[in-house]
Amino acid sequence: MPSKKKEANKLHAIRAHEKQFNGGVQGVTSYFTPSLVEICAKVVAASFPDQPRIESVLRSRVPENDGYAGGGTSPDDKPGEPQQRAGEGLQSSGEQLLQLVTLQLSTDLPLDVCVRRVSSEEYWKARCEARWPPQSGQLPAFTKYRRNKPGAAGSPSDTTGSSTRKPEVDWKRTYLERHLEEFAMALADGEPGNELADVGQSHLEELVELSKLTPDSLRGMHPTEIFENLCKLAADKVLELDLDRQRAHLDWSAVFSLLPKLEKFRVTFGVLDVGMNFRMKMVGIRKSDIVGFDHDRDQPPRGLVSVLRDPTFNVRHLSLPENQIDDERLRGLLLGLIQNNTVETLNLSHNKISDDGAKAIATLLMKKSSDGRAGLKVQHLDLGDNLLGVGAGRALGKALTVNTALRWLSLKLNSMTDEGGCPVILGIRQNASLTHLDLSNNELSLKCSEALAEVLPSNATLTELLLTGNTIGEEGGARLVDATRLNSSLTLLDVRAAGVSRDAAAAIGALLKERVDQQKNVDAVEREKVPRDDVSAAANDWRGRFYLGE
Repeated sequence: MPSKKKEANKLHAIRAHEKQFNGGVQGVTSYFTPSLVEICAKVVAASFPDQPRIESVLRSRVPENDGYAGGGTSPDDKPGEPQQRAGEGLQSSGEQLLQLVTLQLSTDLPLDVCVRRVSSEEYWKARCEARWPPQSGQLPAFTKYRRNKPGAAGSPSDTTGSSTRKPEVDWKRTYLERHLEEFAMALADGEPGNELADVGQSHLEELVELSKLTPDSLRGMHPTEIFENLCKLAADKVLELDLDRQRAHLDWSAVFSLLPKLEKFRVTFGVLDVGMNFRMKMVGIRKSDIVGFDHDRDQPPRGLVSVLRDPTFNVRHLSLPENQIDDERLRGLLLGLIQNNTVETLNLSHNKISDDGAKAIATLLMKKSSDGRAGLKVQHLDLGDNLLGVGAGRALGKALTVNTALRWLSLKLNSMTDEGGCPVILGIRQNASLTHLDLSNNELSLKCSEALAEVLPSNATLTELLLTGNTIGEEGGARLVDATRLNSSLTLLDVRAAGVSRDAAAAIGALLKERVDQQKNVDAVEREKVPRDDVSAAANDWRGRFYLGE
Protein backbone atom coordinates (compact mmCIF):
# COMPACT_ATOMS: atom_id res chain seq x y z
CA MET A 1 0.00 0.00 0.00
CA PRO A 2 1.61 3.31 -1.04
CA SER A 3 2.41 5.74 1.76
CA LYS A 4 0.76 9.13 2.13
CA LYS A 5 4.09 10.81 1.41
CA LYS A 6 4.34 9.10 -1.98
CA GLU A 7 0.74 10.07 -2.80
CA ALA A 8 1.45 13.68 -1.84
CA ASN A 9 4.63 13.72 -3.92
CA LYS A 10 2.66 12.33 -6.90
CA LEU A 11 0.01 15.05 -6.51
CA HIS A 12 2.72 17.75 -6.31
CA ALA A 13 4.31 16.34 -9.46
CA ILE A 14 0.96 16.56 -11.30
CA ARG A 15 0.42 20.15 -10.15
CA ALA A 16 3.99 21.08 -11.17
CA HIS A 17 3.38 19.57 -14.60
CA GLU A 18 0.16 21.55 -14.94
CA LYS A 19 1.92 24.76 -13.91
CA GLN A 20 4.67 24.17 -16.45
CA PHE A 21 2.13 23.34 -19.17
CA ASN A 22 0.12 26.51 -18.42
CA GLY A 23 3.18 28.72 -18.73
CA GLY A 24 3.54 29.36 -15.03
CA VAL A 25 0.14 31.08 -14.79
CA GLN A 26 -1.72 30.20 -11.64
CA GLY A 27 -5.51 30.12 -11.29
CA VAL A 28 -6.07 28.00 -14.43
CA THR A 29 -8.71 25.27 -13.95
CA SER A 30 -7.13 21.92 -13.24
CA TYR A 31 -8.07 18.78 -15.11
CA PHE A 32 -6.99 16.55 -12.26
CA THR A 33 -8.53 18.37 -9.29
CA PRO A 34 -11.71 20.42 -9.00
CA SER A 35 -11.42 24.17 -8.74
CA LEU A 36 -12.37 26.08 -5.63
CA VAL A 37 -15.51 27.29 -7.41
CA GLU A 38 -16.58 23.71 -8.20
CA ILE A 39 -15.97 22.60 -4.62
CA CYS A 40 -18.01 25.51 -3.30
CA ALA A 41 -20.81 24.79 -5.79
CA LYS A 42 -20.99 21.19 -4.62
CA VAL A 43 -21.20 22.26 -0.97
CA VAL A 44 -23.85 24.87 -1.73
CA ALA A 45 -25.88 22.35 -3.75
CA ALA A 46 -25.81 19.88 -0.86
CA SER A 47 -27.35 22.48 1.45
CA PHE A 48 -29.63 24.04 -1.18
CA PRO A 49 -32.93 23.22 0.61
CA ASP A 50 -31.65 24.98 3.75
CA GLN A 51 -30.50 28.10 1.88
CA PRO A 52 -33.68 29.90 0.70
CA ARG A 53 -31.77 33.06 -0.27
CA ILE A 54 -28.79 31.44 -1.95
CA GLU A 55 -29.98 32.46 -5.43
CA SER A 56 -29.81 36.18 -4.65
CA VAL A 57 -26.41 35.70 -3.02
CA LEU A 58 -24.99 33.85 -6.02
CA ARG A 59 -26.34 36.38 -8.48
CA SER A 60 -24.45 39.16 -6.72
CA ARG A 61 -20.75 39.48 -7.48
CA VAL A 62 -18.21 38.38 -4.88
CA PRO A 63 -16.17 41.40 -3.72
CA GLU A 64 -12.61 41.32 -4.92
CA ASN A 65 -10.05 41.04 -2.09
CA ASP A 66 -6.82 42.95 -2.06
CA GLY A 67 -4.80 39.79 -1.67
CA TYR A 68 -4.83 36.53 0.19
CA ALA A 69 -8.03 35.55 2.02
CA GLY A 70 -6.54 36.51 5.35
CA GLY A 71 -5.13 39.79 4.06
CA GLY A 72 -1.77 40.15 2.35
CA THR A 73 -0.26 37.18 0.53
CA SER A 74 -0.18 33.47 1.01
CA PRO A 75 2.71 32.05 3.01
CA ASP A 76 3.41 29.67 0.13
CA ASP A 77 3.69 32.45 -2.47
CA LYS A 78 7.15 33.14 -3.76
CA PRO A 79 8.47 36.59 -4.64
CA GLY A 80 8.27 37.44 -8.32
CA GLU A 81 5.40 35.02 -9.04
CA PRO A 82 1.82 36.12 -9.83
CA GLN A 83 -0.27 36.25 -6.68
CA GLN A 84 -3.64 34.44 -6.73
CA ARG A 85 -6.40 36.27 -4.95
CA ALA A 86 -9.03 34.45 -2.97
CA GLY A 87 -11.87 35.91 -5.01
CA GLU A 88 -10.30 35.12 -8.36
CA GLY A 89 -12.40 32.60 -10.27
CA LEU A 90 -15.49 33.80 -8.38
CA GLN A 91 -15.62 36.95 -10.47
CA SER A 92 -17.74 35.32 -13.20
CA SER A 93 -21.33 36.42 -13.60
CA GLY A 94 -23.85 35.48 -10.95
CA GLU A 95 -25.98 33.53 -13.41
CA GLN A 96 -23.01 31.33 -14.28
CA LEU A 97 -22.41 30.67 -10.60
CA LEU A 98 -26.05 29.78 -10.10
CA GLN A 99 -25.95 27.49 -13.14
CA LEU A 100 -22.89 25.72 -11.71
CA VAL A 101 -24.72 25.10 -8.45
CA THR A 102 -27.83 23.92 -10.32
CA LEU A 103 -25.82 21.29 -12.18
CA GLN A 104 -24.80 19.82 -8.81
CA LEU A 105 -28.35 19.60 -7.45
CA SER A 106 -29.87 16.22 -6.70
CA THR A 107 -32.74 15.07 -8.93
CA ASP A 108 -34.53 13.91 -5.76
CA LEU A 109 -35.01 17.37 -4.29
CA PRO A 110 -38.54 17.97 -2.92
CA LEU A 111 -40.72 19.76 -5.46
CA ASP A 112 -41.74 22.45 -2.99
CA VAL A 113 -38.04 23.36 -2.86
CA CYS A 114 -37.07 23.32 -6.52
CA VAL A 115 -40.21 24.25 -8.51
CA ARG A 116 -40.11 27.92 -7.62
CA ARG A 117 -36.35 28.21 -7.20
CA VAL A 118 -34.91 26.19 -10.11
CA SER A 119 -35.66 27.23 -13.68
CA SER A 120 -32.70 25.58 -15.42
CA GLU A 121 -33.89 23.36 -18.27
CA GLU A 122 -30.76 21.21 -17.87
CA TYR A 123 -31.83 20.35 -14.33
CA TRP A 124 -35.39 19.48 -15.31
CA LYS A 125 -34.17 17.42 -18.24
CA ALA A 126 -31.93 15.43 -15.89
CA ARG A 127 -34.84 15.01 -13.51
CA CYS A 128 -37.11 13.74 -16.28
CA GLU A 129 -34.52 11.24 -17.51
CA ALA A 130 -33.82 10.03 -13.97
CA ARG A 131 -37.49 9.34 -13.32
CA TRP A 132 -38.47 8.06 -16.78
CA PRO A 133 -35.27 6.66 -18.37
CA PRO A 134 -35.15 7.30 -22.14
CA GLN A 135 -34.42 3.62 -22.81
CA SER A 136 -37.82 2.72 -21.31
CA GLY A 137 -39.56 4.56 -24.14
CA GLN A 138 -41.94 6.44 -21.82
CA LEU A 139 -40.44 9.91 -21.95
CA PRO A 140 -40.94 10.65 -25.69
CA ALA A 141 -44.65 9.79 -25.36
CA PHE A 142 -45.42 12.76 -23.12
CA THR A 143 -42.59 15.21 -23.87
CA LYS A 144 -43.94 18.76 -24.15
CA TYR A 145 -42.53 21.52 -26.30
CA ARG A 146 -42.13 25.21 -25.66
CA ARG A 147 -44.71 27.35 -27.39
CA ASN A 148 -43.43 30.11 -29.63
CA LYS A 149 -44.81 33.60 -29.25
CA PRO A 150 -46.09 35.43 -32.37
CA GLY A 151 -43.15 36.72 -34.32
CA ALA A 152 -40.70 34.46 -32.49
CA ALA A 153 -38.57 31.80 -34.11
CA GLY A 154 -40.73 29.07 -35.52
CA SER A 155 -44.01 30.95 -35.18
CA PRO A 156 -46.35 31.40 -38.15
CA SER A 157 -45.55 35.10 -38.34
CA ASP A 158 -41.82 34.49 -38.41
CA THR A 159 -40.29 35.22 -41.84
CA THR A 160 -36.65 34.97 -40.92
CA GLY A 161 -36.26 31.33 -41.83
CA SER A 162 -35.80 30.27 -38.21
CA SER A 163 -39.07 28.31 -38.35
CA THR A 164 -37.10 25.39 -39.74
CA ARG A 165 -35.56 24.84 -36.32
CA LYS A 166 -36.72 21.94 -34.22
CA PRO A 167 -39.18 22.84 -31.46
CA GLU A 168 -37.57 23.39 -28.09
CA VAL A 169 -38.49 20.93 -25.35
CA ASP A 170 -40.00 22.44 -22.20
CA TRP A 171 -38.56 20.02 -19.66
CA LYS A 172 -39.99 21.69 -16.58
CA ARG A 173 -43.49 21.60 -18.01
CA THR A 174 -42.96 17.99 -19.12
CA TYR A 175 -42.00 16.91 -15.62
CA LEU A 176 -44.71 18.82 -13.75
CA GLU A 177 -47.56 17.81 -16.06
CA ARG A 178 -46.66 14.12 -16.08
CA HIS A 179 -46.01 14.12 -12.32
CA LEU A 180 -49.42 15.68 -11.67
CA GLU A 181 -51.08 13.15 -13.99
CA GLU A 182 -49.47 10.18 -12.27
CA PHE A 183 -50.41 11.44 -8.82
CA ALA A 184 -54.03 12.12 -9.85
CA MET A 185 -54.36 8.62 -11.32
CA ALA A 186 -52.93 7.11 -8.14
CA LEU A 187 -55.68 8.60 -5.97
CA ALA A 188 -58.18 6.03 -4.76
CA ASP A 189 -61.88 6.35 -5.47
CA GLY A 190 -63.80 7.63 -2.49
CA GLU A 191 -65.90 10.48 -1.23
CA PRO A 192 -64.01 13.80 -0.93
CA GLY A 193 -62.69 14.38 2.55
CA ASN A 194 -62.99 10.72 3.54
CA GLU A 195 -60.19 9.32 1.42
CA LEU A 196 -57.73 9.21 4.32
CA ALA A 197 -59.86 6.64 6.09
CA ASP A 198 -60.75 4.78 2.93
CA VAL A 199 -57.30 4.24 1.45
CA GLY A 200 -55.51 3.20 4.61
CA GLN A 201 -52.22 4.32 6.09
CA SER A 202 -50.04 2.26 3.76
CA HIS A 203 -51.52 3.77 0.62
CA LEU A 204 -51.29 7.24 2.17
CA GLU A 205 -47.57 6.73 2.72
CA GLU A 206 -47.22 5.69 -0.93
CA LEU A 207 -48.99 8.88 -2.00
CA VAL A 208 -46.74 11.01 0.18
CA GLU A 209 -43.69 9.41 -1.41
CA LEU A 210 -45.15 9.76 -4.89
CA SER A 211 -45.93 13.45 -4.35
CA LYS A 212 -42.19 14.29 -4.16
CA LEU A 213 -42.99 16.95 -1.58
CA THR A 214 -41.32 17.46 1.78
CA PRO A 215 -42.85 14.71 3.98
CA ASP A 216 -42.96 16.89 7.11
CA SER A 217 -45.19 19.41 5.35
CA LEU A 218 -47.78 16.74 4.53
CA ARG A 219 -48.51 15.42 8.00
CA GLY A 220 -52.22 15.03 8.64
CA MET A 221 -53.21 15.93 5.09
CA HIS A 222 -55.84 14.12 3.06
CA PRO A 223 -54.74 12.85 -0.37
CA THR A 224 -56.94 15.43 -2.08
CA GLU A 225 -55.19 18.17 -0.11
CA ILE A 226 -51.81 16.87 -1.25
CA PHE A 227 -53.09 16.95 -4.83
CA GLU A 228 -54.22 20.55 -4.34
CA ASN A 229 -50.75 21.49 -3.10
CA LEU A 230 -49.21 19.96 -6.21
CA CYS A 231 -51.66 21.90 -8.40
CA LYS A 232 -50.70 25.15 -6.71
CA LEU A 233 -47.00 24.45 -7.24
CA ALA A 234 -47.43 23.65 -10.93
CA ALA A 235 -50.14 26.21 -11.72
CA ASP A 236 -47.93 28.35 -13.97
CA LYS A 237 -46.69 25.43 -16.05
CA VAL A 238 -49.57 22.98 -16.51
CA LEU A 239 -51.32 23.46 -19.87
CA GLU A 240 -52.48 19.88 -20.47
CA LEU A 241 -53.74 16.97 -18.39
CA ASP A 242 -54.14 13.47 -19.83
CA LEU A 243 -55.72 11.10 -17.29
CA ASP A 244 -56.14 7.89 -19.25
CA ARG A 245 -57.10 5.70 -16.27
CA GLN A 246 -58.53 7.92 -13.57
CA ARG A 247 -59.98 6.30 -10.45
CA ALA A 248 -60.81 9.24 -8.18
CA HIS A 249 -63.85 11.36 -9.04
CA LEU A 250 -62.66 14.82 -8.07
CA ASP A 251 -64.34 18.19 -8.01
CA TRP A 252 -63.14 19.29 -11.44
CA SER A 253 -64.25 22.89 -10.99
CA ALA A 254 -61.82 23.12 -8.06
CA VAL A 255 -59.06 21.49 -10.12
CA PHE A 256 -59.46 24.00 -12.94
CA SER A 257 -59.51 26.84 -10.40
CA LEU A 258 -56.11 25.68 -9.15
CA LEU A 259 -54.80 25.31 -12.74
CA PRO A 260 -55.91 28.53 -14.47
CA LYS A 261 -53.75 27.93 -17.56
CA LEU A 262 -55.15 24.46 -18.29
CA GLU A 263 -56.25 24.34 -21.95
CA LYS A 264 -56.30 20.67 -22.89
CA PHE A 265 -58.11 18.16 -20.67
CA ARG A 266 -58.59 14.46 -21.32
CA VAL A 267 -59.96 11.99 -18.80
CA THR A 268 -61.10 8.38 -18.98
CA PHE A 269 -62.41 6.86 -15.77
CA GLY A 270 -61.30 3.28 -15.28
CA VAL A 271 -58.95 0.92 -13.47
CA LEU A 272 -56.16 -1.49 -14.31
CA ASP A 273 -54.99 -4.70 -12.67
CA VAL A 274 -57.86 -5.16 -10.21
CA GLY A 275 -58.51 -8.79 -11.05
CA MET A 276 -61.57 -10.31 -9.39
CA ASN A 277 -62.23 -7.08 -7.47
CA PHE A 278 -63.60 -5.36 -10.58
CA ARG A 279 -66.94 -3.59 -10.28
CA MET A 280 -68.83 -1.75 -13.02
CA LYS A 281 -68.95 1.41 -10.92
CA MET A 282 -65.18 1.63 -11.36
CA VAL A 283 -65.65 2.48 -15.03
CA GLY A 284 -67.21 5.55 -16.58
CA ILE A 285 -67.98 9.13 -15.75
CA ARG A 286 -70.55 9.98 -13.07
CA LYS A 287 -73.15 12.70 -12.89
CA SER A 288 -71.13 14.24 -10.08
CA ASP A 289 -68.18 14.69 -12.44
CA ILE A 290 -70.39 16.68 -14.79
CA VAL A 291 -72.60 18.75 -12.47
CA GLY A 292 -70.56 18.50 -9.26
CA PHE A 293 -71.00 16.97 -5.82
CA ASP A 294 -74.22 17.45 -3.87
CA HIS A 295 -75.79 19.28 -6.75
CA ASP A 296 -79.44 20.33 -6.59
CA ARG A 297 -81.57 23.01 -8.16
CA ASP A 298 -80.84 25.50 -5.38
CA GLN A 299 -77.07 25.33 -5.83
CA PRO A 300 -74.97 26.56 -8.77
CA PRO A 301 -73.57 23.77 -10.97
CA ARG A 302 -70.07 22.53 -10.29
CA GLY A 303 -67.88 19.99 -12.01
CA LEU A 304 -67.30 20.22 -15.75
CA VAL A 305 -70.49 22.22 -16.32
CA SER A 306 -69.26 25.12 -14.20
CA VAL A 307 -65.85 24.92 -15.86
CA LEU A 308 -67.39 25.25 -19.32
CA ARG A 309 -69.66 28.07 -18.25
CA ASP A 310 -66.97 30.12 -16.53
CA PRO A 311 -65.42 32.63 -19.00
CA THR A 312 -62.24 32.84 -16.92
CA PHE A 313 -61.26 29.30 -17.96
CA ASN A 314 -59.76 28.71 -21.39
CA VAL A 315 -60.57 25.06 -22.14
CA ARG A 316 -59.77 24.57 -25.82
CA HIS A 317 -59.61 20.77 -25.99
CA LEU A 318 -62.07 18.58 -24.08
CA SER A 319 -61.71 14.82 -24.52
CA LEU A 320 -63.94 12.31 -22.68
CA PRO A 321 -63.54 8.98 -24.51
CA GLU A 322 -64.47 5.56 -23.07
CA ASN A 323 -66.56 7.02 -20.26
CA GLN A 324 -69.92 5.25 -20.68
CA ILE A 325 -71.53 8.60 -21.55
CA ASP A 326 -75.18 8.08 -22.44
CA ASP A 327 -77.78 10.60 -23.59
CA GLU A 328 -78.67 11.68 -20.06
CA ARG A 329 -75.08 12.46 -19.09
CA LEU A 330 -74.50 14.11 -22.45
CA ARG A 331 -77.41 16.49 -21.91
CA GLY A 332 -75.84 17.50 -18.59
CA LEU A 333 -72.54 18.20 -20.32
CA LEU A 334 -74.27 20.22 -23.04
CA LEU A 335 -75.63 22.56 -20.35
CA GLY A 336 -72.08 23.84 -20.10
CA LEU A 337 -71.10 23.54 -23.76
CA ILE A 338 -74.09 25.56 -24.98
CA GLN A 339 -72.72 28.58 -23.07
CA ASN A 340 -69.08 27.99 -23.93
CA ASN A 341 -67.07 29.97 -26.49
CA THR A 342 -63.61 28.42 -26.07
CA VAL A 343 -63.84 24.66 -26.78
CA GLU A 344 -62.42 23.90 -30.25
CA THR A 345 -61.94 20.14 -29.95
CA LEU A 346 -64.62 17.84 -28.50
CA ASN A 347 -63.92 14.10 -28.29
CA LEU A 348 -66.87 11.93 -27.20
CA SER A 349 -65.80 8.73 -28.94
CA HIS A 350 -66.26 5.19 -27.57
CA ASN A 351 -69.34 6.04 -25.49
CA LYS A 352 -73.06 5.19 -25.52
CA ILE A 353 -74.52 8.23 -27.24
CA SER A 354 -77.60 7.41 -29.31
CA ASP A 355 -79.85 9.37 -31.68
CA ASP A 356 -81.34 11.58 -28.95
CA GLY A 357 -77.89 12.64 -27.82
CA ALA A 358 -76.79 13.28 -31.41
CA LYS A 359 -79.82 15.55 -31.91
CA ALA A 360 -78.72 17.58 -28.89
CA ILE A 361 -75.21 17.85 -30.36
CA ALA A 362 -76.71 18.96 -33.69
CA THR A 363 -78.46 21.76 -31.82
CA LEU A 364 -75.08 22.79 -30.43
CA LEU A 365 -73.58 22.80 -33.94
CA MET A 366 -76.35 25.09 -35.21
CA LYS A 367 -76.12 27.61 -32.37
CA LYS A 368 -74.45 30.84 -33.41
CA SER A 369 -71.50 32.21 -31.49
CA SER A 370 -70.88 35.83 -30.54
CA ASP A 371 -69.12 36.49 -33.86
CA GLY A 372 -72.12 35.23 -35.85
CA ARG A 373 -70.69 31.85 -36.88
CA ALA A 374 -72.86 28.78 -36.45
CA GLY A 375 -71.43 26.01 -34.27
CA LEU A 376 -69.75 28.11 -31.57
CA LYS A 377 -66.00 27.40 -31.83
CA VAL A 378 -66.11 23.60 -32.13
CA GLN A 379 -63.84 22.72 -35.06
CA HIS A 380 -62.99 19.10 -34.26
CA LEU A 381 -65.77 16.67 -33.28
CA ASP A 382 -65.27 12.94 -32.69
CA LEU A 383 -68.39 10.80 -32.23
CA GLY A 384 -66.82 7.54 -33.35
CA ASP A 385 -67.89 4.21 -31.84
CA ASN A 386 -71.20 5.25 -30.30
CA LEU A 387 -74.81 4.12 -30.88
CA LEU A 388 -75.66 6.57 -33.64
CA GLY A 389 -78.37 5.51 -36.10
CA VAL A 390 -80.63 6.99 -38.75
CA GLY A 391 -81.96 9.79 -36.55
CA ALA A 392 -78.44 10.90 -35.67
CA GLY A 393 -77.42 11.05 -39.34
CA ARG A 394 -80.41 13.16 -40.27
CA ALA A 395 -79.87 15.60 -37.40
CA LEU A 396 -76.13 15.98 -38.05
CA GLY A 397 -76.73 16.35 -41.81
CA LYS A 398 -79.10 19.23 -41.14
CA ALA A 399 -76.55 20.82 -38.82
CA LEU A 400 -73.84 20.63 -41.50
CA THR A 401 -75.94 22.70 -43.89
CA VAL A 402 -75.69 25.74 -41.58
CA ASN A 403 -72.52 25.10 -39.57
CA THR A 404 -69.54 27.28 -40.53
CA ALA A 405 -67.01 26.33 -37.84
CA LEU A 406 -66.56 22.54 -38.03
CA ARG A 407 -63.38 21.36 -39.79
CA TRP A 408 -63.07 17.72 -38.71
CA LEU A 409 -65.89 15.22 -38.12
CA SER A 410 -65.61 11.51 -37.28
CA LEU A 411 -68.70 9.28 -37.25
CA LYS A 412 -66.93 5.96 -37.71
CA LEU A 413 -67.99 2.69 -36.07
CA ASN A 414 -71.69 3.53 -35.88
CA SER A 415 -74.80 2.12 -37.58
CA MET A 416 -76.28 5.01 -39.53
CA THR A 417 -76.85 2.96 -42.73
CA ASP A 418 -77.78 4.69 -45.98
CA GLU A 419 -80.80 6.33 -44.39
CA GLY A 420 -78.56 8.22 -41.98
CA GLY A 421 -75.38 8.44 -44.05
CA CYS A 422 -76.96 10.10 -47.10
CA PRO A 423 -78.23 13.13 -45.13
CA VAL A 424 -74.72 13.65 -43.76
CA ILE A 425 -73.22 13.48 -47.25
CA LEU A 426 -75.86 15.80 -48.71
CA GLY A 427 -75.25 18.19 -45.82
CA ILE A 428 -71.68 18.92 -46.95
CA ARG A 429 -72.98 20.20 -50.29
CA GLN A 430 -73.81 23.52 -48.62
CA ASN A 431 -70.93 23.35 -46.15
CA ALA A 432 -67.82 25.41 -46.90
CA SER A 433 -65.73 24.59 -43.84
CA LEU A 434 -65.51 20.79 -43.37
CA THR A 435 -62.20 19.30 -44.58
CA HIS A 436 -62.24 15.83 -42.96
CA LEU A 437 -65.17 13.38 -42.84
CA ASP A 438 -64.90 9.81 -41.51
CA LEU A 439 -67.86 7.51 -42.29
CA SER A 440 -65.97 4.23 -41.91
CA ASN A 441 -67.88 1.13 -40.79
CA ASN A 442 -71.38 2.62 -40.93
CA GLU A 443 -73.14 0.00 -43.06
CA LEU A 444 -73.20 2.32 -46.09
CA SER A 445 -73.86 0.92 -49.56
CA LEU A 446 -74.52 1.96 -53.15
CA LYS A 447 -77.03 4.66 -52.24
CA CYS A 448 -74.38 6.66 -50.40
CA SER A 449 -71.99 6.42 -53.34
CA GLU A 450 -74.73 7.97 -55.48
CA ALA A 451 -75.04 10.81 -52.98
CA LEU A 452 -71.27 11.31 -53.09
CA ALA A 453 -71.33 11.37 -56.90
CA GLU A 454 -73.86 14.19 -56.60
CA VAL A 455 -72.02 16.21 -53.93
CA LEU A 456 -68.27 15.84 -54.59
CA PRO A 457 -68.10 17.61 -57.97
CA SER A 458 -69.37 20.85 -56.43
CA ASN A 459 -67.52 20.61 -53.09
CA ALA A 460 -64.18 22.46 -52.99
CA THR A 461 -63.28 22.20 -49.29
CA LEU A 462 -63.37 18.49 -48.36
CA THR A 463 -59.83 17.06 -48.55
CA GLU A 464 -60.12 13.76 -46.65
CA LEU A 465 -62.98 11.24 -46.94
CA LEU A 466 -62.85 7.81 -45.26
CA LEU A 467 -65.31 5.10 -46.34
CA THR A 468 -63.45 1.96 -45.28
CA GLY A 469 -65.41 -1.01 -43.98
CA ASN A 470 -68.65 -0.24 -45.84
CA THR A 471 -70.27 -2.08 -48.74
CA ILE A 472 -69.89 0.43 -51.54
CA GLY A 473 -69.54 -2.34 -54.15
CA GLU A 474 -68.11 -2.28 -57.66
CA GLU A 475 -70.85 -0.07 -59.08
CA GLY A 476 -70.40 2.37 -56.24
CA GLY A 477 -66.65 2.33 -56.84
CA ALA A 478 -67.18 3.33 -60.48
CA ARG A 479 -69.33 6.26 -59.35
CA LEU A 480 -66.61 7.35 -56.93
CA VAL A 481 -64.05 7.35 -59.75
CA ASP A 482 -66.19 9.77 -61.74
CA ALA A 483 -66.85 11.92 -58.68
CA THR A 484 -63.14 12.05 -57.82
CA ARG A 485 -62.29 13.11 -61.36
CA LEU A 486 -64.74 16.03 -61.17
CA ASN A 487 -63.71 17.04 -57.65
CA SER A 488 -60.87 19.54 -57.14
CA SER A 489 -60.01 19.27 -53.42
CA LEU A 490 -59.80 15.60 -52.33
CA THR A 491 -56.31 14.36 -51.46
CA LEU A 492 -57.33 11.28 -49.43
CA LEU A 493 -60.10 8.80 -50.23
CA ASP A 494 -60.01 5.60 -48.19
CA VAL A 495 -62.03 2.79 -49.84
CA ARG A 496 -60.29 -0.20 -48.28
CA ALA A 497 -62.54 -3.18 -47.48
CA ALA A 498 -65.47 -1.41 -49.12
CA GLY A 499 -66.06 -3.84 -51.99
CA VAL A 500 -64.52 -1.50 -54.58
CA SER A 501 -62.84 -3.28 -57.50
CA ARG A 502 -59.09 -3.14 -57.97
CA ASP A 503 -59.46 -1.16 -61.19
CA ALA A 504 -61.64 1.48 -59.54
CA ALA A 505 -59.30 1.71 -56.56
CA ALA A 506 -56.30 2.07 -58.87
CA ALA A 507 -58.10 4.79 -60.87
CA ILE A 508 -58.93 6.71 -57.68
CA GLY A 509 -55.34 6.37 -56.49
CA ALA A 510 -53.96 7.63 -59.80
CA LEU A 511 -56.26 10.67 -59.80
CA LEU A 512 -55.35 11.61 -56.24
CA LYS A 513 -51.63 11.07 -56.85
CA GLU A 514 -51.77 13.32 -59.89
CA ARG A 515 -53.54 16.00 -57.87
CA VAL A 516 -51.00 15.74 -55.07
CA ASP A 517 -48.10 16.01 -57.53
CA GLN A 518 -49.66 19.08 -59.11
CA GLN A 519 -50.03 20.70 -55.72
CA LYS A 520 -46.41 19.88 -54.89
CA ASN A 521 -45.33 21.59 -58.10
CA VAL A 522 -47.39 24.64 -57.23
CA ASP A 523 -45.82 24.72 -53.78
CA ALA A 524 -42.36 24.39 -55.31
CA VAL A 525 -43.00 27.34 -57.59
CA GLU A 526 -44.22 29.41 -54.66
CA ARG A 527 -41.15 28.49 -52.65
CA GLU A 528 -38.88 29.59 -55.47
CA LYS A 529 -40.31 33.08 -55.12
CA VAL A 530 -39.14 33.20 -51.50
CA PRO A 531 -35.45 33.41 -50.42
CA ARG A 532 -34.17 29.97 -49.53
CA ASP A 533 -33.48 30.90 -45.93
CA ASP A 534 -37.09 32.06 -45.49
CA VAL A 535 -38.71 28.80 -46.53
CA SER A 536 -40.92 27.50 -43.76
CA ALA A 537 -40.69 23.90 -42.65
CA ALA A 538 -44.44 23.68 -43.07
CA ALA A 539 -44.07 24.24 -46.82
CA ASN A 540 -42.23 20.93 -47.08
CA ASP A 541 -44.81 19.05 -45.03
CA TRP A 542 -47.37 18.22 -47.72
CA ARG A 543 -49.80 15.67 -46.38
CA GLY A 544 -51.37 14.55 -49.65
CA ARG A 545 -52.11 10.82 -49.47
CA PHE A 546 -54.19 8.26 -51.26
CA TYR A 547 -55.23 4.66 -50.72
CA LEU A 548 -55.52 1.78 -53.16
CA GLY A 549 -58.44 -0.14 -51.72
CA GLU A 550 -59.06 -3.79 -52.42
